[in-house]
Amino acid sequence: MIKVTNLCKEFRTDEIKTTALENINLDINSGEFLSIMGPSGCGKSTLLNIIGLLDTPTKGSVKIDGQETSKLTDRQQTRLRNEKLGFVFQNFHLIPSLNVIENVMLPLTYRSGVSDKESRERARAILEKVGLSHRLHHMPGQLSGGQSQRVAIARAIVGTPKIVFA
Repeated sequence: MIKVTNLCKEFRTDEIKTTALENINLDINSGEFLSIMGPSGCGKSTLLNIIGLLDTPTKGSVKIDGQETSKLTDRQQTRLRNEKLGFVFQNFHLIPSLNVIENVMLPLTYRSGVSDKESRERARAILEKVGLSHRLHHMPGQLSGGQSQRVAIARAIVGTPKIVFA
């Protein structure tokens, strides 16, 4: 499902080069769960951002579901992210001007062939599964931290992605 080969990531300023990742190799098969652990600043978020197509490596390759991601255009990467990847961000990244159900529907609004009615039904069903069917029309600022986290999880899985990054 995910194949990472000789992945490197460097950050540069005028005077300093920082190596965040060096020759990372990883194979993750369908159905596997993987935990990446380490101290602050060791490259965990950088690795997830690259695998999740939110950043690009300095060197190396990432294949997702057999596709070499470096050869994809920005539009193709966006489509791959939308159709096959789900993200639960550490700070949730809920859109403050959208209510709960609209936040969960968001990934589906960018998918062709999914009507507004279907998006709303799927979002409602997922929110029921995470115990938030009574908060559909609340704004993110009206939620507790745990409720916000469950909205973020619902948004990540509403499109039935093959891979979830959390």
